[in-house]
Amino acid sequence: MRSNIKNIAVLSVDEDFPAQNRLVSPDLDVSQVKISFHGGYCVGTAGDIFTDLSFGNLHLGRPLVVPGCDVGEGNLAYVFQTTELSLWLSPSALIRLVARSLKAPEYFSLRSRYGVFYEISHGFYDSETGIALNPIDLSPEKCLGQFELR
Repeated sequence: MRSNIKNIAVLSVDEDFPAQNRLVSPDLDVSQVKISFHGGYCVGTAGDIFTDLSFGNLHLGRPLVVPGCDVGEGNLAYVFQTTELSLWLSPSALIRLVARSLKAPEYFSLRSRYGVFYEISHGFYDSETGIALNPIDLSPEKCLGQFELR
């Protein structure tokens, strides 16, 4: 029987912080991200998801209960997937990642665990300070409404 799994090369964006701890998702195209939540998921380009969140056109379901988050505190998380990695992010951390406005400790935490990947690449964050270069102001309260934000 033939496997449906596609071989996808994981390309490291940064030689100093190479790709590690990656989970390849064969169901997504390179430009797509998938955000999973209780009872469903949404798939699209990061730009489309950001636009829909910022204009209130995308309403994510309740976060999942997980053992712990990759970024953020607590045990409520959304699963953010690309073709090369899967992250458990607290609701407010998800919004900060999509808006390219992670806090420096969050940036460093992700970089040390996964290496540099597109969403935290040098075009969006200073690699020495972890400061977002062009953060986008996106209110987690507007995007996630009634969910407790951490």
